[in-house]
This record gives sequence, structure tokens and C-alpha cells, in this order.
Amino acid sequence: MTVGLLRPTQVLDLHPRPWKQDGTQRSSMETTITAKLFHPSVHKSLPEHTPGKRQSDHMGYDTNSVWLQCNAVVIAAFNNTDAERTERSTAVRFRDSMAQFKAYEDYLDSKVTPMDLFYLKSRELARKLVEHGHKGTVLSREEFEEKKAAAQAAKSNALYNRSRPVTLASAGKELKDNFLKALAEREEANRSGKMTSVIFIRDHNTLGQEVSGYIDYAHRLKTQDFEPYFSGKKRLMPGRSDLCYYNWKTQVSTSGSSPNFEVIYDDPNGLLFKNKRDKKILNVDPLSGPGEDSNRTFLQSDLYIHVVIYDHNIRTV
Repeated sequence: MTVGLLRPTQVLDLHPRPWKQDGTQRSSMETTITAKLFHPSVHKSLPEHTPGKRQSDHMGYDTNSVWLQCNAVVIAAFNNTDAERTERSTAVRFRDSMAQFKAYEDYLDSKVTPMDLFYLKSRELARKLVEHGHKGTVLSREEFEEKKAAAQAAKSNALYNRSRPVTLASAGKELKDNFLKALAEREEANRSGKMTSVIFIRDHNTLGQEVSGYIDYAHRLKTQDFEPYFSGKKRLMPGRSDLCYYNWKTQVSTSGSSPNFEVIYDDPNGLLFKNKRDKKILNVDPLSGPGEDSNRTFLQSDLYIHVVIYDHNIRTV
């Protein structure tokens, strides 16, 4: 979804028009969010950004521009409908529920109500009615056994992966940049599940376009080889598949949840990330605290214009 947003240093219209650059009309929610992002109460007078300049010495500009630039990506999230989010959450709950049934009969019993037993006087008869679809769509015995086996296999793989020694991509690397050092310090904790870190990066891509976004570090570690990043052969940059992404040149913005975080884009407080394991909120607004069991670290880096790391510690019972 492409939305015509202004840079923080070019905010002139404090009451966004209901029409986008492509001629289509904004939804009322889009207009409200855009007005909130660029209202004078959420930013100060900011100095003009100098192309090619790295970390700004003006911390007020840094923190406010980070919030304004990163919250811009929330507009794209309106493509995710409530129905889509409900469907995803329902699928997750169904997969997790398979582990609690020891046998197919237990699965059928979960759909039998006390009222059924009162009138039918027989649990076996109640199970038969459920199995034959009189209480709605249910899995056949074969489908149940297949899905239960898949759930058990996934659980076994997870336990096996946790017990294996963690291989660190940063091991043996001589790191000089503060950002790479910070990633190395957090690599083991993110790989083992003790911590989930969100990385904010603002810099120019290979085409010279300024981009910014939030990266789920733990998820990237599982899906990418980080040896080229730690060795300096590649640069870690936000992309369209990350939690949030915005290209200030093309005005393309995307947003999507990861295995570790749910993106909350319609909260009055702005952009939030909800940890899927402990359900706690990570707040990326620099004017607010990062949230319970979370820390925010601003880093001075020679590799990027701006870098911030949010660490969320997972408590173990």
C-alpha cells in the first residue's frame, strides 16, 4: 500500500487531506493516524537532515525522527483485516490444542456439553453424534491422528533444537563497529530464546534511497546466515518481510507480524509490538518507557545513520 507521507522536516499541512497521491480517498482511520503522526504535539522543530551524515549530535532530532519515521509504516498495516488476524490466531490455537487430547475420544468429548449428556443419557451416543457432524464440523479419526502426529513431531523438534549447542555466527570474529558488537552480545540469548530483540535501522539502501524499519533479530537469526553480516561482507538492512519497513523515496511501506512479535498499529499510543510468548508490550516511542522486561539502547555506529535496539527478556518459570 503506497501512502503519500511527508518527511518530518517538511510537515506543513497539519490537517491531512482525505485524498492520497494516487487520487483515491483515504479511509477515516488512515486520516486519523496520519493526523496523529504529524500533529505538532508529537514533534519538535527539527533541523534539516544532511545527506551522508551519520549519527546526529542532536538527540532531540534523533529520537523524534525515529518515532515519526517508524510510525509511518503503520499505514500499510490497514491491509491486514480483522478477518485475516482472526484466521491466523484461530489456526495457532487449534494447532496448540491438539497436544491436550490423548485420544480421539478425548477430542470428541471436548465438544460434548453437559446438556447433551443430560438428554442423551449416554456418552457413547453423544460422541457418535459429534463424530457424524451433528454438532458442527469435526475431524475424522484419520485426520485427528495425522494432525496429532504432526503436532507431536513439531514439539519434539523444538525440544531437540533447544538441547543442541548453539552455534554462533559471531564466534571468532574481530568486531570493531558498536552495532556489530551489540548484535554479537545478544546473539546467543536470541538464538536460545532467552531474549527477543527488535532492531531499528535507518540508512540508505544500495540504490541510495533512505529506508527505515524494525527487524525481529531472533527470527532473522533462524532464517538467515549471519556470518556475512559479522564478517562485513553484507550489511543488515530492513526489508518488506520484517516487522515494519518504510522507503522514504518510493513511499512504499509494509508491516507484518513475526513468530515472536505481533504488530499493533491501531493503538492510540502509536506503534507497539506484543511478544507472543509472554504477551507483554514493547513500546518503541522514545518519549515513553520500552515496557516491562524491556530495554532500549541507542547506538553510535559508523555503518548506519541511526540504530536502536530494543531487548525483551523472557522470564522462565
